[in-house]
Amino acid sequence: MQSIPFHENINYTEVITTRGQTKEYTLNDGTRITLNSQSKLSIPSTYNDKERSVKITGEAFFDVTPNQEKPFTVTGKEMRIKVLGTSFNVKAYEEDSSLGITVSTGKVMVSIPREDMQMRIEPMEHLNVNKETGELSKVSLEDNGYVKWIEGSLFFEKEPLAEVLKTINRKYDRNIELQDKT
Repeated sequence: MQSIPFHENINYTEVITTRGQTKEYTLNDGTRITLNSQSKLSIPSTYNDKERSVKITGEAFFDVTPNQEKPFTVTGKEMRIKVLGTSFNVKAYEEDSSLGITVSTGKVMVSIPREDMQMRIEPMEHLNVNKETGELSKVSLEDNGYVKWIEGSLFFEKEPLAEVLKTINRKYDRNIELQDKT
């Protein structure tokens, strides 16, 4: 972890994982975060003073401590998620063609500014946003396979092969590539 100044009065603590690595981190309010491979969590030094807001690049599972006075907010390059107390997964790698949010417990409000869209996601629901086309897909889940990476398993459902390979390369620190033999 390192502390990096982004603004004059606010320093950010960054929790970073490399390829093949996962890491757990607990915020000062008790919120637990599990980071997947090649992810970065940025926590402002002012966290939990007036608000509870963090930034994510990559993938993380959040188990948020409830606090009615201070909603918890996660921001990324393409989205903003607001919650009061819940557990959910965010997959927001910059190089991926889609963004995914999956709720395990509670509810979250997702804002996608580029699409001028807000949507509520409830338990056992998954929202997929195609970052290239803006197409949204919200599905109900019987089994939340999207968080199986925490236990060391991988789950794919209708993922393009190129995205599957990116995930495998991140998880196992490999460089598997597709070659077209035509």
